[in-house]
Amino acid sequence: MSNEPPSHPTDDGSAVPRAPTRKTGWIWAAFVVGLAALTIGVLWWNSLRPENCYLRGRRALEKGDRITALREMRRLLDTPDFEPHGRLLAGLILARERKPAQALDELQYALADDETAVEALTTAAGCYYALGQFVATIETAKSALARNEDALDARRWLASAAYDLGRTGEADAELRTISEKAPHDPRPERLLGLISKDFAEYAQAIDHYREALRRDPQFPDRANVQAELAESLVKLGRIDEALEALRQCDRTPTVLVMEADCAESQGRIEAAHERLQEALALDPQFIPAKLKRGTLLLLDGRFDDAVDVLEDAVRQAPYSSQAHFNLSQAYSRRGEKDKAEVQLQLRLEAERDEQLFPELHKEAAEKPNDPEIRYRLGMLARKLGKPELARMWFRSALAIEPRHLQARSALAESEASQ
Repeated sequence: MSNEPPSHPTDDGSAVPRAPTRKTGWIWAAFVVGLAALTIGVLWWNSLRPENCYLRGRRALEKGDRITALREMRRLLDTPDFEPHGRLLAGLILARERKPAQALDELQYALADDETAVEALTTAAGCYYALGQFVATIETAKSALARNEDALDARRWLASAAYDLGRTGEADAELRTISEKAPHDPRPERLLGLISKDFAEYAQAIDHYREALRRDPQFPDRANVQAELAESLVKLGRIDEALEALRQCDRTPTVLVMEADCAESQGRIEAAHERLQEALALDPQFIPAKLKRGTLLLLDGRFDDAVDVLEDAVRQAPYSSQAHFNLSQAYSRRGEKDKAEVQLQLRLEAERDEQLFPELHKEAAEKPNDPEIRYRLGMLARKLGKPELARMWFRSALAIEPRHLQARSALAESEASQ
């Protein structure tokens, strides 16, 4: 006779199951534990699938979790058919750590797999750019785009390298494509603005700068874009618009001199003097502020003060045509005709150099693989008192011809004097 308690009916006539015995309870517990163990095992096995290791490594890298990224990289390197993924992850880690040469060593092994080739080429283009190898940057970026024309980061490296090499036509075309494909990215519009401003196409520059600002109100470089916009507006005499842009800029010497230009245009001479005093307080050697101050002193009839300021400016910027012209005017007002004539001759010589610069710039754009033009641009920029621009052109020459000894020597000299 069974010792199990009988089932009993419920209100609807169905039977209530018997309560489990100790034996059946143990079986159920074992089943649940086994099922849990199986689930854990499946999840553990799934977590170690190479695809998941790669995704986990990428997420860790984005979060700055280097330890996890390295662990997943090692797992991938030990997994058949997934070494390219491990190499790509290794290259990304090294690139993030600003070790571009070492990153390139790893990335070359990720090129054989179609799944990793485009990103490996794109990252390699960035590494070449960081090393100043702009020609290699362009070639590598183009290889990535040949596999996937929507690889926007590759196109960005291509545009940046082309711009730095003075290949502005190529840079312009790539930037317009990026701008169209990434309508919320302000960066291509900002660089298009710079290109237009470099060629004195100020109306176009204004349109590009305003579009960059519209695309991202929180753009990290917003203050500089506003200053570049204001400069173009001042060049076109659009003073009210320029002042509106300047109100949103940092109070740098450059911005303060532009405010002085605007104030002078509006007849607010005292305000112009105040802005120039602020600029010179920030940087006592700022040539544009000295030139503008000398001009205003001439307008005030303070000829001796103007001569003192402008002689100092000419000593600092001996190849500035504007400095020589302003000083010639000051000497002339004091009746020193011979000195004025000397300054006018120096002005003409300086103007020839200043006019040569845009001509060489245009020639560099037409001859994208000519290092000599870029070296000449660097030397001319240095002569005209533009050291940062000079260094850019020296690097551009060396990117095309690493054995250009004159460019290398000039760059080393320029960097030593920073």
